[in-house]
Amino acid sequence: AEVAVQIIVMAECPAGYCCPGPDACAPFDACAPYREGVLCGTCAQGSSLAYGSSSCIPDAKCRAQSTAWLIVGSCLLAVAVAVWYLAARSSASDGTGLVLVGFYQLLPLLLIGATTRALGQDILSSLFSLRIPSGRGGTAFCLPSGITPQARAGIHVAIPIASLLCVALWQLVGTVLRRTSARFASIQIAWRPAVLGILMLAYTTVSTTVFSLLHCVSAAGDKRLFMNGSVACYSAWQLALVPLAAVLVAAPVALGRWLYVIDRTKSHHWSAAAASLMNPFRSRYRFWSAVLLGRRLVVTAVASLSSDILEQAVVNAVASVTALCIQIAYRPFKHSA
Repeated sequence: AEVAVQIIVMAECPAGYCCPGPDACAPFDACAPYREGVLCGTCAQGSSLAYGSSSCIPDAKCRAQSTAWLIVGSCLLAVAVAVWYLAARSSASDGTGLVLVGFYQLLPLLLIGATTRALGQDILSSLFSLRIPSGRGGTAFCLPSGITPQARAGIHVAIPIASLLCVALWQLVGTVLRRTSARFASIQIAWRPAVLGILMLAYTTVSTTVFSLLHCVSAAGDKRLFMNGSVACYSAWQLALVPLAAVLVAAPVALGRWLYVIDRTKSHHWSAAAASLMNPFRSRYRFWSAVLLGRRLVVTAVASLSSDILEQAVVNAVASVTALCIQIAYRPFKHSA
């Protein structure tokens, strides 16, 4: 006699997409409120994605001006970042800034499974990652109806791009003024430190976004985009992101090599810009910003490409302890306690 064997395959959905617990929904495989589709990846008709959260919000509860405030806030943040780096002419630093930026950028990625964060923590983590703070619960802004999760992920890259465009515009205006009037001949735009600072600040956000857009899982008999199960993987737009992902993976090694060349070639025209990345460290470890960038790469890759909470916790714990041991062993900062 033949025995029919049935295999049930369980697919894990992204955090906040599915039923939060056995007492919250029935049946157990239900989607979170106002969500539907494969892996609960889309918002139900009549609801919209929230910015900074996995929630879908009924259109009736969305404020009409929320999208406008999001756009205005993003533009103001982009301009503020550009102006800050253009105005910051001093390269002297004890490394406190690098440590704070790295801490608040990685904190949301290390708090695995956390659904809420303190308001101050959310604001600092968002600003250091070049994002608009979403507020408590992450429902402060409703995105326009029809915006997909992958489009929302792309929004996170808009502020770094806008900041770089502001720097380019400022440099263009300064060049035009110097060439048209002798009164502005002394204007010098420190665009190189600004560009380098913005790129370093944006690395975590850009890498998290790109890796998340490449994260595919098996669901509904096919490979599906984890953040939006209704999208089949390996389409043209995903393949176009692969070279960018390769650049992000190679960035720490490339940065270390570049800083080494800058340090050896004192007259290099990028020396002043790179000083902010080298000055906090002792002479033997002036490339250490690349090591810090490598740690950010590991954490962002694990958070974006793994859907297993236990796997994320183990890898992040090993990476954090390893980084701490290396830091204690080499003591690269000039002002180590």
